[in-house]
Amino acid sequence: MNESLEQIIRRKIQYLPPEHQEEVLSFIEFLEEGHCLIEGHLCEMINRFYQRQKIAQAFLKLPCYFGGKTIIPDISVFRCDRIPVISSGENYQELTIYPDWSIEILSLQQNPTKILGNLLYCSEYGTELGWLIDPVEATVLVVLPEQRVQLLQGEAKLPVLPGIDLDLTVDQVLDWSIIEY
Repeated sequence: MNESLEQIIRRKIQYLPPEHQEEVLSFIEFLEEGHCLIEGHLCEMINRFYQRQKIAQAFLKLPCYFGGKTIIPDISVFRCDRIPVISSGENYQELTIYPDWSIEILSLQQNPTKILGNLLYCSEYGTELGWLIDPVEATVLVVLPEQRVQLLQGEAKLPVLPGIDLDLTVDQVLDWSIIEY
């Protein structure tokens, strides 16, 4: 049986007192909201820096078909000179090229090995950079050329596509998961 972490937690919390079950379920909801916040902030930040200089464009959940397989990263970034031109008013539904930078934000329902496998698959086909952001562990696994993998945390500076000085640390990216009222 291949249960997700969320399924395991939901199965096991039934043995907790009701007030603790609520706390655990609230924590799961908090993590899922944080996932969306990180996606939105990161995509906006990348587009603000890269689009201004016409270097690259970031897309949320855009299917990418290459090497006989479709990958749907949380965020895929393409250099502008690689993005196919489409008619005015149309939206990209799927690209038949690999992303230059693939970003995944691990959620409780996902299998980390499968997600890392997708990043390595992208790297095998030419993706220059991959990130696997893990909000629970407060880390980012970085997939570099030649499928080298690096684990970063805290104030470690995250690598980005060459061509722009976008300074981000692991802590900065993870802080975007916190809702401020």
